Amino acid sequence: NKAQLTVTANNQSRVYGAANPSLTFVYAGFVNGENGSVIDTPPVASTSATLLSGVGNYPINVSGGTDNNYNLNYVSGTLT
Repeated sequence: NKAQLTVTANNQSRVYGAANPSLTFVYAGFVNGENGSVIDTPPVASTSATLLSGVGNYPINVSGGTDNNYNLNYVSGTLT
């Protein structure tokens, strides 16, 4: 069976009118001393917030990753 791997988006913040920061995430649950370099197709983080989005909270979602040895479970973050 595949091992469970949790991919959690890091919370971020920015000032109104500024560009979005780099959206990042962390992994938890690797086995055998492995790290993110072994993921067949790494996930990506994204948000619906744009340069002109109003002040508020926007989800940072992680998706798209696949691997032969891990089931990826995604946890969203927040862009404030």
